[in-house]
Amino acid sequence: MPAPGFRMAETRDTMPIARRNLGKSWAVIATALLLSGTCAGKKISPLELRVARLEEQVAALETARTRLLVTVDSLQVLVAAQTREVRERRAVGNEEVARLQTTVASLQTELESLRLDVSELRDRLQFEVAPGTSGTPTGAATGDSPRALYEAAYQDLAQGKHDLARLGFNEVLSRYPTSTLADNAQYWIGEAYYDQKDYERALEEFAKVEQNYPSGDKVPAALLKLGMTQQELGRTKSARKTFEGLIERFPSSEEAGLARSRLSGP
Repeated sequence: MPAPGFRMAETRDTMPIARRNLGKSWAVIATALLLSGTCAGKKISPLELRVARLEEQVAALETARTRLLVTVDSLQVLVAAQTREVRERRAVGNEEVARLQTTVASLQTELESLRLDVSELRDRLQFEVAPGTSGTPTGAATGDSPRALYEAAYQDLAQGKHDLARLGFNEVLSRYPTSTLADNAQYWIGEAYYDQKDYERALEEFAKVEQNYPSGDKVPAALLKLGMTQQELGRTKSARKTFEGLIERFPSSEEAGLARSRLSGP
């Protein structure tokens, strides 16, 4: 039976090149657009600057994710080799193997977080510019709009201001309950509690995403974090059920791939 590490490496090596270089490609396109506008003597709009910054963040996260994938693959191969050596020689090596497996699990968790960050940035880009609008925002992003409130709350969360971020996201929900950002806001309330290791509250908030916005695009991500939260609380059976449900309902989603990794992980 092939070692887990080799299977993982094989899968990632066959990943479409376009997907692996998505972040870099977006960044190059955005930069080119800005340069072309500058050369033509046109003033760069605030929207173009926001989009360019977001594209740079996506590219940076994709690069970090790629590095983590390489590290995870290498450690998986090392763990497999160590395990075989322990079994063959019946030597004392269990402690080292366990340490490496813990490191792999930690890196996989960090990788999951990066993937979710990339997903959120892509969501934000889709809200910023819609196809065929020639750079025109899909909705007002200034003043008292749901987009402005959401962006402010997201920045607070990124800076570790969890309480302030939750207030902002709750304001989006109370004032704009039918906004396309409502399910996103609900999801990030759960993330704020999860970051603070308040897993009971996080569990409640992640569950509300599917309950209140069953057709929202944040449902797969919320189910993934719901399962992860259940694992943190030691509810392994519930977590397995949640992951299996996610895989069944959204089999081709990136969250389903992460759920499979959680089910087969150490």
